[in-house]
Amino acid sequence: MQLDPDPTCQTCGRRFVVPATRRGPPRRTCGRSCAARCPRRHVPLVERFWRHVQRTESCWLWTGCHTESGAGILPVRQGGKVLRLTAARVAWELFVGPVPPGRRLWRRCRRPVCVRPDHLVLVRRGRPDQAADSEPDAVRDMHRAARPDARRTWWTRERVLAGLVAFHRATGQAPTTSRNWAGVIQRIGRRQQRFPTAYAVLRHFPNFRAAWTAAGIQLPDAHWAPWTAEHDRYIVSHLGVQPTIAIAATLGRGEPAVRSRARKLGLRVGNARGWPILRVARIAGISEYILRAYIRRGELPAFKGAKLVYLDPADLVVVAEIDWQHPPAELETAALHSLRRRLVMLLASRSGAPRQAESRLLLSRFRTAGIDTSWRRAS
Repeated sequence: MQLDPDPTCQTCGRRFVVPATRRGPPRRTCGRSCAARCPRRHVPLVERFWRHVQRTESCWLWTGCHTESGAGILPVRQGGKVLRLTAARVAWELFVGPVPPGRRLWRRCRRPVCVRPDHLVLVRRGRPDQAADSEPDAVRDMHRAARPDARRTWWTRERVLAGLVAFHRATGQAPTTSRNWAGVIQRIGRRQQRFPTAYAVLRHFPNFRAAWTAAGIQLPDAHWAPWTAEHDRYIVSHLGVQPTIAIAATLGRGEPAVRSRARKLGLRVGNARGWPILRVARIAGISEYILRAYIRRGELPAFKGAKLVYLDPADLVVVAEIDWQHPPAELETAALHSLRRRLVMLLASRSGAPRQAESRLLLSRFRTAGIDTSWRRAS
């Protein structure tokens, strides 16, 4: 087939040059504006249908556009609008007739890409296992025989509970989210015994935890249980000392629940035992290695937690590299807060004779931090 090297535009009549890289059918216009004014080429629906059909010995396979489920799609213009009709519907309307209202098409061969008219069956919408009344009994029997279970399983509350108990006995698992449930069901595959879907469970219960509780299955964790004062004390005393996963295992909860409870208590792993050494180096503007040198010499107390090395801002007054005459505002506030907290704890724990050594150490650090100590003479 030889193409015209200088075709003529069918709209304006001017000649134009076709790009060398163009593919597809010959170009009829010189540009988009002329193409918009050019009359549309009407291709019969039957011709468009057969363009995307591949005949085999058993089925007619659709090779055009399709949905995620595999069913074919053919855009059709009707009344100035483009409708995305299924290829099976187009085949039925071309070779059999219109689809009655309230009916849909089902395939006897169980192949979504098949558009062969004698493989299509009219069924009532929402009841794919029952053929339409207009179909002969032989068609209904064939349709029913193609399904492993002729009746559709309706997951009532009792059946859902029985399915959950059977699932727990078979796998020993009790997923508490719809995503985990769907993942487990997909991994174990379809076996002889069917289990309810996430939709069936959530139809009767607000969540999976309520469903497992109603089924009489004790979950291994206690995410839903209320927090107690003993749990709060354990989090306060162990946050930063032990890994969060260890705290969660001891309390029988998940890591997100422990982190959420710690935030409600005003705690974070980054400030549970003071300041992390990296934060001190960043705020004070000095190297981390200088702080570690003070720690190795025993001049700077440090607390090694599960992940971080913590420093008390009040102990940083021994670091000569920090300008305590003009310290960073954030560091100054944290140091004063730590010194006041220590003083309150010291006064609360005094019984009888005062602890002169601790008092003198705190007073010296107060003076270094620039805090007025005239209250000592007044007391």
